[in-house]
Amino acid sequence: MSDAGAGDDSSWSLGGQAAVLVDAAATLRAAAAEPGRVPVSREFAFNAVAKLLETIGQAIDRGTPLPHELVDAGSEIARHIRRYGPDTDG
Repeated sequence: MSDAGAGDDSSWSLGGQAAVLVDAAATLRAAAAEPGRVPVSREFAFNAVAKLLETIGQAIDRGTPLPHELVDAGSEIARHIRRYGPDTDG
């Protein structure tokens, strides 16, 4: 991770990879709309989402300022998992 250089010293960037993240999200949404298509392995998806949620939770515990949209998206995923569990088909 490199310093973004804009704003405070705690800011960082993904080296211009924001478009990669947005494109990956669009790819997953499009694939989810196609019956029977699974674009990533279940094990990878579960571990990646777990890492993302854990990282958001740790940042909140440390008092690290996070964008509302990030916390909201993470909370939405966490609430869904707590309610339905990862093995629910619906």
